[in-house]
Amino acid sequence: MTWQSIEVILAAEQEELLSELLLEYGALSVTTMAADQSEIFEVNGQVDDSWTFIKLTGLFDLSFDHNSLVERLNSIPGIEFELKDLEDKNWEQAWLDHFEPVQVANKLWIVPSWLDSIDQDAINIQIDPGMSFGTGTHESTRLCLAWLADMDLSGKTVLDYGCGSGILAIAALKLGAKNALAVDIEPRSLSATLENAEKNQVTDQIETYLPDVLPALKADVVIANILAVTIIELKCVLFDHLSNEGQLLLAGILASQESMITKAMPGLHWQTRVLGDWIALLGKRNGPD
Repeated sequence: MTWQSIEVILAAEQEELLSELLLEYGALSVTTMAADQSEIFEVNGQVDDSWTFIKLTGLFDLSFDHNSLVERLNSIPGIEFELKDLEDKNWEQAWLDHFEPVQVANKLWIVPSWLDSIDQDAINIQIDPGMSFGTGTHESTRLCLAWLADMDLSGKTVLDYGCGSGILAIAALKLGAKNALAVDIEPRSLSATLENAEKNQVTDQIETYLPDVLPALKADVVIANILAVTIIELKCVLFDHLSNEGQLLLAGILASQESMITKAMPGLHWQTRVLGDWIALLGKRNGPD
């Protein structure tokens, strides 16, 4: 069997619009790569503003009539696209083969659900990769997971703001948190979170919300693994939901953006962890231990 693909080169800020457009026209899948062919790992569905041009590839059935989509793409300035015929291949399996178990901390692993755990005695979080959802591979997510593994979460309430796949909320629960709330602007992220919660047997401990219906509650740990600019935009919301003795875990931040965050959020004692070009910040209201 032969498939059709449409490869679109575009500016990073157009990614969401074009991804939705390809899906609207019937794409079976949409993958995101850097324009230079290196893979982009999104942070909870958002492309960092340091990425300039990306490539989207939409996979379509051979019977797809691409004329109307081509006409639509021709009307969008600043993009390039190419149609290709692809020989039969198990595309889903080829894509899934790229994912392997990832150790993010001592005794904490992220394991695709179709693979066996490497360390049966470890805490193994099963997450299936999906478009625009966190899989634990990005440095920011790994920083957050490692920090959660080092925290005492026993009996605590955790709020994951910008949850993506729900990986951080689920990890917090498996690391001892009492309950978790997962918030995202994307309904598909909330659906993915619930699906992954079921895989990890924590469904009864997690609740999902769109931002405008999030209850007015205080959490012991508030996590925002998004982007630096968005974190600053949401700072009042994050503080409103942080308990007096709570901890604020922030990621999706480039090392060069650290001072931008700390200056925007005075009154907290900050600790920093670095992985590659990325950092995670842990802020405590009560100052250092």
